[in-house]
Amino acid sequence: MTVHWGRSRAASRPGSRWPECCRPSRKLLLLDEPTNHLDAQALGWLEDRLLAHRGTLVVVTHDRLLLEHVATAIIEVDGDRRAITRYGNGYAGYLDEKRAARRRWEQQYAEWVGEIEHWTEWGATTAYRVAPAVR
Repeated sequence: MTVHWGRSRAASRPGSRWPECCRPSRKLLLLDEPTNHLDAQALGWLEDRLLAHRGTLVVVTHDRLLLEHVATAIIEVDGDRRAITRYGNGYAGYLDEKRAARRRWEQQYAEWVGEIEHWTEWGATTAYRVAPAVR
């Protein structure tokens, strides 16, 4: 896809250009870090355009405020685990699910540590009863 750049009516300074691909007629927008190098006015304009968009948005970003304001679902790609996970209810839903997953992991870890302690103690006391130390 070729992106054609045109001047926004709101843009008055050189270098302030908006892609033609953001027109309302587009059914799919793929945006990579769209908020980099934008001032507050431009950020507001972009958020308004994205919220008004009636098609699908795929946005790759580290901008948590943009995610809070615009995202309805988050798709996390985890290269280490080779997993893709979809979280609903926007950025807040993503954070809720991540917190719940962390609590589950902490609970499983605590159970695992308790089991290790149990079997370590069991092994030490059983070994002593089977073969008491020679004095």
